[in-house]
Amino acid sequence: MRARTLSNEAVDELKKRQSFSLHGAITPQREGNLFEVFLLVGISAKVKVDAEKSKSYKPSVLFRYPPNANVSSLHVSQFCFPNGVKTKVVKRTQSSSKKNALLFGSLANLEKSNRSFVILLSGEKHLLYGVCVVNDELLMDPPSVLSGGSFLERNNRSKNDIIAPRCYCLLTKFPFFKLHFEILYNVLAQERLYRLEMEVSGNTSESEKKNKVVALFEFYFKQRVPREGESLTIKLDTDIRGAELLCPPGNEAKLICKWGLGCLVKFLPMDIFLQLYSALLQEEKLVLVCENLSVLSAAALSLLPLMRPLVWQGTFIPILPKQLHECLHAPVPYVMGVQKLNLQLYTEIESVSLIMDFETKKFRNTEVSIAPLPNEDVLRKKIKPLYDKLYITDSTVFKSTYMNPYANTPAQEEFFELIYTEMQNYQGEWLSQINKAINECNLKICAGNADHMDVLHSKMMTMLSNEDSRFYKNFIGTQSFAFYLEHEKNLKS
Repeated sequence: MRARTLSNEAVDELKKRQSFSLHGAITPQREGNLFEVFLLVGISAKVKVDAEKSKSYKPSVLFRYPPNANVSSLHVSQFCFPNGVKTKVVKRTQSSSKKNALLFGSLANLEKSNRSFVILLSGEKHLLYGVCVVNDELLMDPPSVLSGGSFLERNNRSKNDIIAPRCYCLLTKFPFFKLHFEILYNVLAQERLYRLEMEVSGNTSESEKKNKVVALFEFYFKQRVPREGESLTIKLDTDIRGAELLCPPGNEAKLICKWGLGCLVKFLPMDIFLQLYSALLQEEKLVLVCENLSVLSAAALSLLPLMRPLVWQGTFIPILPKQLHECLHAPVPYVMGVQKLNLQLYTEIESVSLIMDFETKKFRNTEVSIAPLPNEDVLRKKIKPLYDKLYITDSTVFKSTYMNPYANTPAQEEFFELIYTEMQNYQGEWLSQINKAINECNLKICAGNADHMDVLHSKMMTMLSNEDSRFYKNFIGTQSFAFYLEHEKNLKS
């Protein structure tokens, strides 16, 4: 197939992701602020919005804190809304029941939906997690953090109300996702109280409410980042939600696994889970397809800690915006998540990429050929009892859990951690076999040297079973193995 020419925007995004690929699975230093910047993303007041038809619009950054934060190079808005900002046109009635149901529904319903998710961005010095909550709001009423005035004064004569989602996003170096989400839910609770007061009394109390929301970010921004192994308790001066928040102890890998691994093991059969893991180790091009952004982002992010101590070296974009779908033609190893994949694009990439569909719980490619893991039966026996307790087979339970994927019991989180530990132990065992083969080669193995890799592979085949030959041959040719060799060499020098 002829190589495809990518747009400048796609090339720039791939270059950024490649330049930070090394850092993607390396623990950041526990220093700095709990978050880098808060962003409010939605439809700009400058955009002319159709008050008669529901349409999709380009998102823009509406507000930021700290106000001097520079985020222009991150293209945050398109990742917050990977398919654009879609409006809803609601006919105005005396009771306003339909509008109020959208605007003032229980905040718990927002938490138990696919409106909370995490994106990943390339900052100037490190990767940044974007912790996002999307909330439906009346477009003509700006949030309390914005200056007064109507967004749609020119459309006041319309008989319709326009509902448009806005994304509340915290950019951070640290995957303290539960804590970050709770802060955003507190902000949304304040915003809803502000809107209710406007609805009931018409008294906006704008400056007071604005100060409350901004004060919350100021307070959170100043909190000390906990050291690895430490917990952090934050007490909020609020009368709306729980005033005491906890950031649990642990390293980044365990925190991500406890938060997101459930979106793999609860929703995918163990056979598919192990195939994904094997494909990752062999640096296959991997596309995850899932309409639920909560599940998509968590599932993708939880794959990387499973590789430790190996570090993914390819492109990694958990949620790929629609306008960047051409990145799927990139001639490099990648893991990318999309909500939808049209037939034309699927046809173009199916021969070179593995396409995992969460709806069908299968690979879309009709003939998937992934080399099995070495001693895979040993790993299966260890994790199957744990996996069987977590994987959901009941369709009703699956549906409710799928819409609230982050709600895990302490017992489930313990099982996630046990699966993570078993996989780490398993990986350590077969990596030790490779290290043994390297030592017995009497050769200073140089990663990337084809002759050295052939010698290493031949030696390994004399030590290991032939049925694992295909996996090892693929693995020792990967960029992650090359980085692992260099890392081990530096430790010994």
